[in-house]
Amino acid sequence: MSQEPYIGISSVATELSMSVSEIHRRMQRNELPYETKIIDGIPCFTFDQDAIYDLFSSVVDVLERKNLIELGKSLESRVSAKKWDEIRDSIEDHDSGYIPTSSEMLSSGEFSDWSDFMKKCGHRHPLDSQYSTIRKMFFEEGKTPKEIAKAMSGKTKKIGIIMEKEVADYLQTNGMLSTEQIKETVPSIDVLVDTQINDMRRYDGDCKAIAREIMLDVTRDVLGEQEVHYFGLPSVNFIDYCAIATDHLNPIRPLGVLVPSRSLVAESGVKEGNIMESIIRNHEVIEGGEIFDGLRLYPGQIKDAVKRDKYKKMRFNFSFLDFIGGFCPSVEETMCNMFEKGHLNYPSVVFVTLNNGSRERTRVLKGRGPTVQGYDTDDQPKLVRDALSHCSDKYTSNSIIVEELFTPQHYQDNVDEMILMGYQLKKRNPR
Repeated sequence: MSQEPYIGISSVATELSMSVSEIHRRMQRNELPYETKIIDGIPCFTFDQDAIYDLFSSVVDVLERKNLIELGKSLESRVSAKKWDEIRDSIEDHDSGYIPTSSEMLSSGEFSDWSDFMKKCGHRHPLDSQYSTIRKMFFEEGKTPKEIAKAMSGKTKKIGIIMEKEVADYLQTNGMLSTEQIKETVPSIDVLVDTQINDMRRYDGDCKAIAREIMLDVTRDVLGEQEVHYFGLPSVNFIDYCAIATDHLNPIRPLGVLVPSRSLVAESGVKEGNIMESIIRNHEVIEGGEIFDGLRLYPGQIKDAVKRDKYKKMRFNFSFLDFIGGFCPSVEETMCNMFEKGHLNYPSVVFVTLNNGSRERTRVLKGRGPTVQGYDTDDQPKLVRDALSHCSDKYTSNSIIVEELFTPQHYQDNVDEMILMGYQLKKRNPR
């Protein structure tokens, strides 16, 4: 796989008129072969030419027509007249908004300097070169925008003199919220789960709420009043996490207390992760915020979280793998890592949500480009069940039974057709 140098994440986001976090999610959802690295202090993608082509192919369908046309105009000066005619026609005629060009488009030489093109089209903030330093100063050292501005001014020729307001805006844009902002925006848990923070999407709705109640109900049956050690993808509002964490107050049939210091959440989106970190670090100003006291947040993909040495002693009995895409190798890898690294207590419940729309099922069956093969079926409940059983047999010497807790539940979230599956993991011969 021929590697291109790298490209700033914000450049991709700017070119596609999407948020950085949405770009992250789309890359993961489509299983594109890339890595996120910090290069010269800048969050960047490293990729091969096919991967960046696939990124465009997978996301242009969600753009407004005007944005798609703008994208086409940007491409016009970079491709041959013949290729541009093909792209223009597809923009005008293709209902789904795709740009259905051939897979040889990049390798043909038309896009030989694609990364250079992307960099020129992107508009990086001068402070991006110091992102990691700024994040550390804000979260770990507790520096104010004024103090950060003073430290950053003149650090490089490109940065020059930075004013306090510029830093404050940069922090806000990247989801790094101050104690005062958290106190004002989410003064209580009730407000947190019902608020669109920093314009980030809330993954909720009536159908999602019903799915959540199903999870709570079967968890009460399996765990009773045992302590809950949570592992999952709760989204920026922590909606599902909060539901589990506050259920011990249920006067009728409560769950046990969720122990945040023995729980782990993951978030790969940069902005979302920073918002969640802001909430966790400032939990004392949130009414009911003690449910975040000691909670660990891994800034990256959930499949990698359970491989980190710093979490190796953690054991979970409630896992919620709330994916936004369909079944794919990273979903499978997450499950296997949970078993292989010994992160599961027994009995335990594992819930999995996947996108079950027709497009995602096609990807499950046919794969995601030349580097990610598909499966022999698009029956996602079967794929999940088989994966859990295989990992259990392989890493627990066939000592753990995987049992389905309910018939897979189909529901519609804000955008997509989803499916919820739930499983109990228990010892075959409990003593």
